[in-house]
Amino acid sequence: MANQFFSINPKTLEEYYLHDQPKAEGVERIYVPGEIENRSKEQKLKDGLSIHEQVIDDLIAHGRGAGLSAERTAFLKACPVK
Repeated sequence: MANQFFSINPKTLEEYYLHDQPKAEGVERIYVPGEIENRSKEQKLKDGLSIHEQVIDDLIAHGRGAGLSAERTAFLKACPVK
């Protein structure tokens, strides 16, 4: 019987067992370890990273200081900013 448990796809276990359990008042969803991080990773892979504007400005300044032209650093201004 134990082998049968471990052969279950973790996603199936997660979706059909853990997420369907009764939740405490005010709790909308039960998460398993790593689930929030995986969702965040998928979102970032899909939409890209949001970078603080000061970081972009610093990268451009360092690039220019290293001899890169404005044309070579212009793509950084297209990054989504916080």
